[in-house]
Amino acid sequence: MNYEASYDEETDGYTTITNYYPTVDTVNSIVSKVWDDNNNQDGKRPTSIQVQLNADGTPKRSPVTLDEANDWSYIFDNLPEINNGVEIVYTVKEVDIPSGYTVSCLLDASGFTIVKRYEAKMIEKTVMKVWSDTNDQDGLRTDEITVQLYENGDICGSAVVLNEANNWSYTWSSLDKYDAGTENEYTVKRLTCQLAIQPATARIPLS
Repeated sequence: MNYEASYDEETDGYTTITNYYPTVDTVNSIVSKVWDDNNNQDGKRPTSIQVQLNADGTPKRSPVTLDEANDWSYIFDNLPEINNGVEIVYTVKEVDIPSGYTVSCLLDASGFTIVKRYEAKMIEKTVMKVWSDTNDQDGLRTDEITVQLYENGDICGSAVVLNEANNWSYTWSSLDKYDAGTENEYTVKRLTCQLAIQPATARIPLS
């Protein structure tokens, strides 16, 4: 047990032996939470998490809560540095990981940093031009049309051309499904028209 002894000789011939345990060296370690989720773009970030401290793989103390109130950080103080002459290895682990997040833990001289990464949900939208002109019976069909994608009413990316070469169809990929936790609404509008075949302001449904 690494106890040490002290001896106190009394004048009446008795010797008092006192065993004592030397002062234990302690350390402090801070755990901090870093979010890698594009500022909670999809609205999936929890309001708090719980972190468990482990000593040599065994849980030590109760889990602690990290949230905005403590700036997503906590200091584990007065941790014993040595156990039976061997340095204790401390680790931290998140108790429950929210769906969609992946977690990595970094350790440096200041303590632990838990990095939670969330891959934003991406979607595709396809526009297709369908002609209802009796197979261009009157020869008024244009060779191409130009369409523009909109995200929540705002222009999204560059306009694209639809024609026979691309089967009058185009697919936008890697579109953000959410913005600040709210699902985005995508629409498309034709920018040019040929005579009166289709009004310039008409919307073409997205699939």
